[in-house]
Amino acid sequence: VYESTKGEGAKLNSMWALAKYGDPKGLEDCLAFLKDEKSGAVRHNLGMGFLMLNTAAVLPLADAYVETFKSRPDVMNQAVEYYKNLRSNDGRIRLQAIANDASQPQSVRDAALKALNS
Repeated sequence: VYESTKGEGAKLNSMWALAKYGDPKGLEDCLAFLKDEKSGAVRHNLGMGFLMLNTAAVLPLADAYVETFKSRPDVMNQAVEYYKNLRSNDGRIRLQAIANDASQPQSVRDAALKALNS
């Protein structure tokens, strides 16, 4: 179904759904989409959607999204929530990196520290 989808919106929805459940093809295609600057604002929306899932299945996508949009405090605040809600060593490592990142606003760094201590 995904491969035969013709409309851009339908294809994006299918790709997101496959990635959400850890499908390798969906993850691969979403990662390429997130890295493609031609994707415009849609890639921001897609990435934010992954941060709201709170599942490790999309961790590579969340990481790529955060790396691309790390200059945006709204993205970084949502990233803090995502990594905190993973409740894993991977999440803690990323929270520590955010807390130590001097390029981040103090409010984001403080949120990461608070998440580490909760």
